Amino acid sequence: MKILTHYEDLVGKTVSFVHAAQFAKAITIATTNNEVIVIDREIDEFGEEGNVRVYPEHIVLEYIKKEDNRYIRNSLAEYAGFDIEEYNKQKKEEEERKRAEWRDKQEKRDREEYERLKQKFNS
Repeated sequence: MKILTHYEDLVGKTVSFVHAAQFAKAITIATTNNEVIVIDREIDEFGEEGNVRVYPEHIVLEYIKKEDNRYIRNSLAEYAGFDIEEYNKQKKEEEERKRAEWRDKQEKRDREEYERLKQKFNS
């Protein structure tokens, strides 16, 4: 499961779900690879061309979690295999793994520094 942050990442992917309701705040697109992107199109004052803005990860999570987006949550789980609770659990495990790696590296650096200083002052 992944949240895409660039619309170019959709190239070559198979779309499994699109939510683009008339009064929806944004367009939600899901792929068969369990990837989700939320896009907002800002239209200029003449109703002509506008900018496409891709939501960053934290805003996508807030958008999907909102109570009035229950349909989107359920559809993402059904059609794209994207479960928000599972995604949060996966992110938390990844963060814990990164923290553990950082602690191990820090411990190794501290040990090396200790050995270097011990060697310097004992000789």
